[in-house]
Amino acid sequence: MKFLIYTSLLLTFSFTAFSQKSVAIENHSFEYDLNTWDTGVWGDGKDKPIAFFDTDDSGQEGSNSLKVTIQKNSREKNGDQIFLKKDGFKLKKGKNYKITFWAKSKAYNDKIMFRVYSSTDTGSSKPWCAVLDKTFEFKGNGKWRKISHTFTAEPFYDNTDVDYKNIAILFGFDKRMGTYLIDNISLERLK
Repeated sequence: MKFLIYTSLLLTFSFTAFSQKSVAIENHSFEYDLNTWDTGVWGDGKDKPIAFFDTDDSGQEGSNSLKVTIQKNSREKNGDQIFLKKDGFKLKKGKNYKITFWAKSKAYNDKIMFRVYSSTDTGSSKPWCAVLDKTFEFKGNGKWRKISHTFTAEPFYDNTDVDYKNIAILFGFDKRMGTYLIDNISLERLK
């Protein structure tokens, strides 16, 4: 009988603790290569950037991080032509979320583009629509920098066709040439 009461209390506590935060994405480190992340470079002819994606053995947490080496940028340098992407998750409309990741570079005035969106490439039948489209600026001094931002799951632009059941996040590295290290990515729903 005591065992049943103890187990019941433990399960109640566990479910309460888990219901406090809903983690949509949690990648403590790139320990297992790129796992479920997509990488890519796109562009036309001479304007196509050149970049390489690999894991690096110096992680912010754990032993590995993502290493992005950019050898050539696009003319526009909008950010999204060299990307790390993960799709296949859902957001709840109107709820608050927090994105957190760690970045390391040696570029003094560094920038990483970040986007949360839905479109046909995320599995939606609706047109492209962003929930967040932001460029994070940080001081690259060769040390890990924690970057976090809170946002509400609502259309970021005038287009209101967000498909909250087919969301992707995208990190864009087409802002400069050089090397970025990325680690410890999480996206969580806040209360």
